Amino acid sequence: MQPDSAVAAGRLETVQGQPCIRLQAANGDSALVACHGAQVLSWVADGRERLYLSPRAVF
Repeated sequence: MQPDSAVAAGRLETVQGQPCIRLQAANGDSALVACHGAQVLSWVADGRERLYLSPRAVF
């Protein structure tokens, strides 16, 4: 399942072969969300990544 192209225009990205969509707030904060499972892969607020990913994690 792919997101609506009108909504996702210019926001689609691929992370390790998985389709994702980048959400951008007016203040510059952003989130990267996987299309499959809606997993939040990145959340940047005030210019800083807010999610922790263990170096032992396998993706």
